[in-house]
Amino acid sequence: MMTLKRPTREAILRMLDLVADSPPTYQSSGIENSPPKGFDKDSVSFSLGVGQRDWELAKSAIKEWVMFPSELVSMVRRESEIQVGTTVAVLFRGLGIETINPARIASVTDEAVDNVHRFGFTYVTLPGHVECGEELFCVQWDRGSDKVTYELVAISKPIHILARLGYFYSRMMQARFRKLSGRSMQAFVAERQ
Repeated sequence: MMTLKRPTREAILRMLDLVADSPPTYQSSGIENSPPKGFDKDSVSFSLGVGQRDWELAKSAIKEWVMFPSELVSMVRRESEIQVGTTVAVLFRGLGIETINPARIASVTDEAVDNVHRFGFTYVTLPGHVECGEELFCVQWDRGSDKVTYELVAISKPIHILARLGYFYSRMMQARFRKLSGRSMQAFVAERQ
């Protein structure tokens, strides 16, 4: 949804209630796979530190939604818990237009396989989002190297007419989001070490 003026939190929550049971606008085939034709796939990784303390801080950052940099976006959600089915609205303001982008958490990862611990979630777009796709936000602790990292993977395609017309601007803002998201995660961990 696009508007010239930011709606109230209550109006955004009402919108989330309306789309809460809607099917997603993107049917995932697995974020690790190649995207469907016409979709962009972006993947970045950021170093967050080493050891169990930084791992615990990285998980806390995900649970507190730190990866959404306040200088670019804001979040509206009814629940703060990371769980399948949670709906959120990501608000972005650019070029004088406010976009309200609903999404739903589709999967949560909290596992340890072969000395690699992972925690995070993937969300998919819902009706009203200016893009169609999914996004993964995940932290990882490789106990072999002791390194803690943050990974962001996105598969997307603009579906709103203005997002399609402003494709290059949208791609520039997505790249800025990824960079600021990594910095937000790094700052959260560094400030608490």
